[in-house]
Amino acid sequence: MKRRIKRRKNKQRKILIIGSLSILLFLCVGYAAFSTNLSLTAKGNIKELRGAEYLRKICNQTSGDGLYKDVYEEDRCVYKGLNPNNYINFNNELWRIISVEKDNNLKIIKEESFGPMSYDGSSTDNRYNENNTYCTLSSGGSNYSCNVWGGVSGNFVNKDFSGTVNEDADLNIFLNNTYYNSLTEEAKNEIQIHDFQMDGKAENGTVQNYITNTNKYFWYGNIGLIDIADWFKASNNPNCTLSNSDWCPMSNYNREDYECSYDNYLYKNNQFWTINPNNNSVRYLLVVGSYGCIGNASSTVSYDVYVRPVVFLKENIKLQGKGTLEDPYKIKKV
Repeated sequence: MKRRIKRRKNKQRKILIIGSLSILLFLCVGYAAFSTNLSLTAKGNIKELRGAEYLRKICNQTSGDGLYKDVYEEDRCVYKGLNPNNYINFNNELWRIISVEKDNNLKIIKEESFGPMSYDGSSTDNRYNENNTYCTLSSGGSNYSCNVWGGVSGNFVNKDFSGTVNEDADLNIFLNNTYYNSLTEEAKNEIQIHDFQMDGKAENGTVQNYITNTNKYFWYGNIGLIDIADWFKASNNPNCTLSNSDWCPMSNYNREDYECSYDNYLYKNNQFWTINPNNNSVRYLLVVGSYGCIGNASSTVSYDVYVRPVVFLKENIKLQGKGTLEDPYKIKKV
């Protein structure tokens, strides 16, 4: 009888041990599954996408700030509005995404300008007329300069002006040497060498004149300047129409007169260079003025005109973040 009771107790003990081990195993497996799911969920909340691929998915804005289809150039997307979520961290600095290009490179511009600096001719005097017949001496006869960003093959034709341009502008040389060499190695590796349009644009023209792409002259390199067309395309103000001029007057500036500078994230309270020559001159370029109007500046001016570099990012970069000022897009190493 005692043996039978002892056997029963041993059997109950085994059942209890096996049951306890089963419960423990179940809890361990459940915890592991929960931890794995938590980890995957956390990772899933971090965007890690090919830049152009992700942005093209949200290129569907029809009102308000955001990413719109470019109605003037097929397969291109442009950011519009006062403060769209197009902030991006590049070279440990804050930049803005201007567009997703046809080739899926991202065009970006430095948020804060530096300078002021001359465009050409005030320091190195490198474009002597013997090699650059388009370029001329200043009115004071002291400096050779002209309004062409980079050297071209053959003659550069700007409305009624024509001649050879074999060397790059001083600002071009500075940005693609001194400034480029100051970038981090990661930033240099993220830049896509690209073509920059540098056609002349009409003085006192309409928005239609400014956004018409003649695609006649290109410069191919690392760092350039904004095209005046990008300025107008960035405005989301319904009063900024194709018939607007927004040309700066000789005096009596009034910020309210320049409709295309409103609802435009590119507007700054200082004037900065564009890459576009005034097609009524060999020396003057279009600038975005501090009042939001489009003005003229001689290429040799070394005061009051600032520099906002523009680069293209490689198609294969991946983005993390939301594109907001608080959480700008970050570039994963390529």
